[in-house]
Amino acid sequence: MNMEEMVKELVKLETVEGNQEQIEKGLQLVEGELPEDFDIQRFEKEGEGSLLATRGEPEIILHGHIDVVDAEDDLFQPEASDGKIYGRGTADMKAGIACIVKAAQKVEAQNIGVLITSDEERGGFNGTGYVLEETGIETELAISAEPDDSGSFPSIVTKQKGVLQLQLEASGENAHASKPEKGVNAAEKLVERYTEFRSGFDHEAEFGTTINLGNISAEGPANQIPDEASLQVDIRYSGQYTKEEVLEDLGQIEGLEYEI
Repeated sequence: MNMEEMVKELVKLETVEGNQEQIEKGLQLVEGELPEDFDIQRFEKEGEGSLLATRGEPEIILHGHIDVVDAEDDLFQPEASDGKIYGRGTADMKAGIACIVKAAQKVEAQNIGVLITSDEERGGFNGTGYVLEETGIETELAISAEPDDSGSFPSIVTKQKGVLQLQLEASGENAHASKPEKGVNAAEKLVERYTEFRSGFDHEAEFGTTINLGNISAEGPANQIPDEASLQVDIRYSGQYTKEEVLEDLGQIEGLEYEI
């Protein structure tokens, strides 16, 4: 099967969350195209399957995911036009899987592996995470044939930010809005503490850690001083301001509780 044929056959499969039959067909397609001298292992956790193919003790892993975000049926009918293939998952990342398979067919190294998972769109815990935990594989290099949005295709990405989502909470004391001095406004307290916390982030730093305020909530009508308030933030952390440093600084802000 040539490259174009393989991409099209993969795109036809509706490998969305919960569609185990289609995911299994995709993994079988990949397995059938890999060289016969690869040792094949199959893994499954919480109904989500993965395939690990190795030749020797792998120092290099070629990595990809077969799952895609759901879409209308017609997007699973690939179309080729002007040297491009259109359809759900052509870029993210069924064309990448085809490239991985073709590379495995051509490379004669005795220290290579191929890992294909089916839960990347939901975090990869039952796929890549589980396989690494079960096998203990440690490689010199892992290459994921995933596109990036830098706009400079083709590009090589060597680092990614981590994700830390938090709910921040503050407590106050209820009172009527006509006598705010008799209460403690939890919403105002929360905003003040959040502003203090946010000042530790440098959004201008190159590959810096960023924070986004997603939503904020305080119960009760407008004529009441709220005694409970919460907000949720999405933090994308890098080595510039690590997850551990973020949580340490957060823990030093008095009157602010948090939940990961």
